[in-house]
Amino acid sequence: MKALIRGAFVVAMVAVASLVSASAGDWQVLGQGVVDFRTDPQVINAKADTGAVGKIKLYVEQKELEINSVKIVFANGESQDVTLKQYVAPGHATKVIDLNGGAQTVQRVELTFADGMTKERLSLVKILGAS
Repeated sequence: MKALIRGAFVVAMVAVASLVSASAGDWQVLGQGVVDFRTDPQVINAKADTGAVGKIKLYVEQKELEINSVKIVFANGESQDVTLKQYVAPGHATKVIDLNGGAQTVQRVELTFADGMTKERLSLVKILGAS
């Protein structure tokens, strides 16, 4: 009986891990940049060959950031302004931002931060996109 329960547990854990991997695999890196607070807003350009996505999130590495707002600029020249006011710890991402008008090609994002963010908080930010 114990062997049967252990076997069922292992099968369940493998299934959960597969689901997590599949959902994590949907996100692609559209671009990345170092936030150094030398300009306001901070601009992170997307790679030219990323294609259209329906949602994005921003993944933070190295130092925590408090992101006030994001302006998403699309390849067609249109843009979308999003108020986040979100604290993001290293190794974590912002909430998912659904793009207005469906799937679009992201050209760049422009970030503004909470007061008090300084040059000592250099951090790598990745733009992640998914359909």
